[in-house]
Amino acid sequence: MTSSGRVTSYRLARVLAHAIWIVAAVIALFPFYFAFSTSLKNTHSQFTYPPEWFPSSPTLANYQYVLGGMPYLRYMANSLVVASTVAVLKVIFDSMAGYAFAKFRFFGKKILFAVILSTLMIPLAVRIIPTFLIVRRLGIFDTLWALILPPLAYPMGIFMMAQFIATLPSELQDAARVDGCSEFGVFRHTVLPLIKPVLATLAIFTFLWQWTEFLLPLIMTYSPKVMVLTLAIANLKGQLLTNWGAVMAATFLALLPILALFVLFQRYFIEGITLGAIKG
Repeated sequence: MTSSGRVTSYRLARVLAHAIWIVAAVIALFPFYFAFSTSLKNTHSQFTYPPEWFPSSPTLANYQYVLGGMPYLRYMANSLVVASTVAVLKVIFDSMAGYAFAKFRFFGKKILFAVILSTLMIPLAVRIIPTFLIVRRLGIFDTLWALILPPLAYPMGIFMMAQFIATLPSELQDAARVDGCSEFGVFRHTVLPLIKPVLATLAIFTFLWQWTEFLLPLIMTYSPKVMVLTLAIANLKGQLLTNWGAVMAATFLALLPILALFVLFQRYFIEGITLGAIKG
């Protein structure tokens, strides 16, 4: 094949790859557009056939109903408090535990690490009743703490941190100890700066998991004052008639904090996934 033929083949491959990416992006973004367009429709337009892909008479009535007819901002604040607190605490505790498992030597380390990871195989249906009983005994039932404390025991973050920190050269920690750093100082000054992308990845995933959590709030809370967005949106569905425009408006508003979080930390998120792929 001549050089011009290779260039032509390369360009065709690039065009085909971009076409595939564009089609995949359209398919991935279509549910978001459908939710947004439905949120701008009145009740009659939502059920027209053939469906209106572009609202003929867009209205903000559904957003006014969601923001004015229910304490939506309070529910969003509850979700923000729960998701943010869990994400911050998971980053702190899991990074410290991962550092201990990756760089320390102590009796029973492998057995303890295996026991912690084995809890990943326990289904939620098995864990939910003991978790409920523990929450009741602690006296935090129907509080935000009932939604914050149980997810901290999920060990996936410990495994992620331990696997990544284990790839860091131990000479850095040894040099810091020679310079007189305490063990916490070694962790703070030599380990944390090197694992920022992984910390951001763990924080984003944890925030997303807690933001979309439904079963735990459903079982652990019942008062409107501690209701989170997932329950509030579910309550918009009626037994006989559902205003899907209001449901889609509430759903689209609930997506905004997630999009903002990804935009703010996308550099660390992409870098963390790239590093994980390279080191893995």
